[in-house]
Amino acid sequence: MIAKTNHRVDAQWQWMSGIRTGDKKTFRRRSSSSRCFLLSGVFAVVFGVAFVGVYYHMQPALASWLIVKNIVVSGLRAIEREEVVHGLDLGPEASLLSLNFTELEDRLENHPWVASVVVGRALPDTLTVVIVERRPAARVAGNFDELILDEEGFVLPNREHAVIGLLPALQGLDPQRLVHGDPVVRQHAQQGIKIAKVLSSRFGGVPRVHLRDSSRIIVDVRNLRFRFGHMFEEQWERFLLLDASLEQRFETASREIDLRFPGKVIVRERG
Repeated sequence: MIAKTNHRVDAQWQWMSGIRTGDKKTFRRRSSSSRCFLLSGVFAVVFGVAFVGVYYHMQPALASWLIVKNIVVSGLRAIEREEVVHGLDLGPEASLLSLNFTELEDRLENHPWVASVVVGRALPDTLTVVIVERRPAARVAGNFDELILDEEGFVLPNREHAVIGLLPALQGLDPQRLVHGDPVVRQHAQQGIKIAKVLSSRFGGVPRVHLRDSSRIIVDVRNLRFRFGHMFEEQWERFLLLDASLEQRFETASREIDLRFPGKVIVRERG
């Protein structure tokens, strides 16, 4: 009886000793990991403080090394480079390190010919400016000095480009409302530009679009006159379904094509 009891006690002691041994090994591993983690943290802090100190002391020298000496501008057609440089408004000690590129882009986008701009850097001393210009898309004709519009209906300064004489003419738009950015008039201008572009692509020539009434749009192109109402896309698709032989007659005679009525293409001699 006593032998059995001793055997049971020995077994329990061995089992508990094993747990203690395992706990000691686990404790050692955890202690080692904690020391590594602590050392890593200390190293990171020391490195960060050293970096900030070096940067603080080196910043004046770095700033002088990065002073803007060259400005490279690309994408210009109507705008002069001097206008871009003036619009940037950089001081004599402007540094690539301290410039706010978003602010510079906002300044340049105030130019009426600029559609978008991206300002960047090319180390050590070059500022890069990539400009996308607005393109003339139409001229607004009437008893006033002609206005030049881009595809979005924005008024552009007239720079006397040779291409202006080849632009589609829009009639019936209020020039003052266009200049002040009236969204309704701009929308009418956009529609007229779109229609002129489609007809010019089909027939060539320089279309003249009458926009006094958005539900009765008249377009003269070469020897043809088109009458559109609302829903230009549907009406134009209806015209394209014409027999090719009928369309060929348009080349030899003046015709008026009326597409205002649903399901109909009315062709008349142009008086």
